[in-house]
Amino acid sequence: MTLLPDMQAAGWQTATLAPFMQVAGPVWRRKAGDWHEYALLPGAGHANRRGITHGGVLMCFADCALGNAVTERTGRPAQVTAQLDVQFMAAAPLGRLLVMRPECVHRTRSTFFMRGVIFDGETPLVAANGIWKAVAPPAEERR
Repeated sequence: MTLLPDMQAAGWQTATLAPFMQVAGPVWRRKAGDWHEYALLPGAGHANRRGITHGGVLMCFADCALGNAVTERTGRPAQVTAQLDVQFMAAAPLGRLLVMRPECVHRTRSTFFMRGVIFDGETPLVAANGIWKAVAPPAEERR
């Protein structure tokens, strides 16, 4: 059985994200309580020279998952990452489904304080905390 039917059977759908993540992904999402959780299946194109998932890929995935959670929660796609702190706890092997469960710690009218952990099964690999700021959409989208 291929991965796609397995992912779909488990409730995962391909996430619609910014163009860059189409290159760095694909990223998957599924409903998990009041939020979505996000998944990345790193392959050879995500590897560093040691043959594990590159840290930059993991940071990109964390930024994407946390930022997209803000968009989904608010319906406001125009937001930017103001700060992202990342702590690496363990190596992320290739070919394993990595999952992040975003959480909003606090929010104001236009600022969102988010956190999440990327897991390989039950093993925590990466912790990320960040701040996202809602901004006005580009002029062409406001017309």
